[in-house]
Amino acid sequence: MVVYLGAPAFQLPVPGLTAITPAQWNPAPDFRDQITAKPGKKIGVVIHYPGIIAGDYPRIHDCAAAARATQLSYRNDPDRGYDIGYNYVVDQPGRVAVARGLYRSAANGTTDSNSWYLAIQILVDPDEGLTPYQVLSTQRIIHWLRTTQGYGLAVLGHRNVKSTSCPGDQIYAWLKAGVFDPKPEEWPENKFNPWAGRYGALPDTVKPTLHGGEIENYVVSYLQGVLINEMGQVITDPNGTYGWSTVGAVMNMKLWHNATKPPERPSMDPGTGTISQFEWDYLDFLVKT
Repeated sequence: MVVYLGAPAFQLPVPGLTAITPAQWNPAPDFRDQITAKPGKKIGVVIHYPGIIAGDYPRIHDCAAAARATQLSYRNDPDRGYDIGYNYVVDQPGRVAVARGLYRSAANGTTDSNSWYLAIQILVDPDEGLTPYQVLSTQRIIHWLRTTQGYGLAVLGHRNVKSTSCPGDQIYAWLKAGVFDPKPEEWPENKFNPWAGRYGALPDTVKPTLHGGEIENYVVSYLQGVLINEMGQVITDPNGTYGWSTVGAVMNMKLWHNATKPPERPSMDPGTGTISQFEWDYLDFLVKT
């Protein structure tokens, strides 16, 4: 089946999103697919990842190159023989290649999941994990699908519909924590300002573990807001990036916790800047009391 690359199905008119259509990422001719079914029940989306070996996939920074490579890989696979299996592909800087687009079923691994869920591939490898730009772009796509295209609330991992390790443990942990659920009130253009005390619903949500080094991350912004507003910590760069100033404030928080906690409460490790669920519970408690 030959398709017209300028068709509305291949447009992604989402504010704040850099979308690259097939006409721009230049698929090998003829861009086709043997699966002609259109999406059916519109239950939600399934999240995928490349599952490649670190260092072998520099295209994670370039969704156009990734889309071209994946298209050829699918065609040359005797078990597939059709074009790229994803509707959208999100690279590390947050750009999105439109692949199958809006009106073509996905390749999620089963007949029902192909018809009921669109497929979003997030480009990561074991060395370079999920970026905040990818989180934001994925949220924008899902929000657009829900609010303008009639899609439901489901956000599943590939492993939820087929026996596979996809989308990898890191992405799947963030998925289960609700990180891909759209939060427009926290998007940059809406000027969410957690360190000024506007925490929104964050104290009541499950948040992912932080290890330091995260950049422009709304969860880090919440962490910085609590440390500044509730504990009086000094952070020189409260911009959502988990740098050394924030690490130092987290270590001070842990020391304070250990010095003031009841005897029966476990201690925190002040030698690391890691924020796990135990630390989040304490920080959320500070906000609510």
